[in-house]
Parts: sequence; structure tokens; C-alpha cells
Amino acid sequence: ERKEDIPLLVEHFIRKYAEENQKPVRRISEEAMRMILAYDWPGNVRELENTIQRAVVICDGEVITPQHFLTFPELPLGSFTADHWNGETKNLSEVEKKLILQVLQETGGNRTKSAEILGISVRTLRNKIREYREAGIPIPE
Repeated sequence: ERKEDIPLLVEHFIRKYAEENQKPVRRISEEAMRMILAYDWPGNVRELENTIQRAVVICDGEVITPQHFLTFPELPLGSFTADHWNGETKNLSEVEKKLILQVLQETGGNRTKSAEILGISVRTLRNKIREYREAGIPIPE
């Protein structure tokens, strides 16, 4: 309802989660901000906060771009490509695995925090971790 507050909220959440996760993220690109402003945010501030938190965790540089919105509801399909994953992944389960492992690494293996960032339950995350371990995949601790 108050779209004029969104840029300030985004800046606040970037600072908060960059500091909390010791990330170099400082700002959001104009294209990414346009996407945020165009979305209605039915989950209100909490949904916006979760979206920014995930983007900060995934971002390796100083600027959040649309490619960092892996769960953004209205992300154009062409914006997310295998190139974003260095061409390593070929299917959804591979993208999911890579994202889960990356978030676990970023949170120092904190499952509760990782599940929150990923938007899944701790139980689901635990099941995924077990599945990966059984497949011989090393899990960040």
C-alpha cells in the first residue's frame, strides 16, 4: 500500500543482512529495484525482507541484480539461465542442490537460518542434507 517506503526498506534490509552475513553487498541495481517496485508484495514487508535476505546471501558482489532473485514471483524466465550457474547445472534438482549447499556455506552450516533463507522447513532441509550425504556430496558445516 505504501510503495514509496519500499526503497528505504530495501536499503535497510541490504545493510542488515550484508552485515549479518558478512557480505560485501552495498546496493541494488536499478533493474532489480524496478522489479521490486512493480510487484504487489501480498506478503507485505516480511515477504520483501525474505526476498532481500536471500538475494544478499546469494550475491557475491556489491550489487544485487535480478539474477539474485531466485525465488522472485515475477522474475522473467529469460533472466534466470544456466549461465548464472556457470553452465554447471542442467535441471531443477541440480539448481536446488547448488542453492541449498551455497546457502548452507554462507550461514556456516546453520540449518535453521538456511531453511529460513531458502523458504523451506528445517525438516525439508534436513531431508535434503541426508539425501545429499547418501549420494556422497560433502555438506558445509
